Amino acid sequence: MTFRRSLHKLEAVNRISNLTGSGSEELGPGAKERKRVLVNLAFGLGISNPNQHSKHDLLKAILSKFGVPFQNSYVSRGGTITLDGLNIILEIGEQELKSRH
Repeated sequence: MTFRRSLHKLEAVNRISNLTGSGSEELGPGAKERKRVLVNLAFGLGISNPNQHSKHDLLKAILSKFGVPFQNSYVSRGGTITLDGLNIILEIGEQELKSRH
């Protein structure tokens, strides 16, 4: 199955949340993704102590675990994850979590 990129952050966030069974989400002020979206995905992917990491560190931990190189285009100021960053972890999540079912 071919990965279909999300066109908007809200779509990416909700697709990630759907993978983890955590329900639909809203974006925070300034179109920021909620940390819990990344925490839930990291937990599902077997990342240790996801609550203790920043969003940037969670992104890096997920990428590292699956051998995907980090790119600066995945993050932006203020601790946010860009649409590119959300799409790459969504793709990882879909590959890993869907294969377990």
